[in-house]
Amino acid sequence: MPPLPLYMPFAITFPPAPLSTLGNLVKAEWKPQEGIVELKSPAGKFWHTMGFTQHGKQCLLPEEALYLLECGSLQLFYKDLPLSVQEAYEELLSPKSVSLLKYQVDFKIWSSTSVEVNLAI
Repeated sequence: MPPLPLYMPFAITFPPAPLSTLGNLVKAEWKPQEGIVELKSPAGKFWHTMGFTQHGKQCLLPEEALYLLECGSLQLFYKDLPLSVQEAYEELLSPKSVSLLKYQVDFKIWSSTSVEVNLAI
């Protein structure tokens, strides 16, 4: 039996959302100049523990939006086009906003707790 590698890359895979649920997703728009994601439709139950209000609009931090996108609760748009999870990683994670390592830690905390945690506090 070959030895196991010392380093295993972090990978998250989710099955695609069924087409019937796409109409129920919260729609949001990535605003890179502001570094936020602005909700375009009413927020789901996650609004109690994530997000904030800015100028009367519901918003999310990039890491919150990416987590909700991966969980199948959010449909994210940029320049009026829907983003895949891979495209969202490329757009939302950067040294200026959120590093991949910080997001991986946040994701692990959020997915391992029964109550979502707002790390923006």
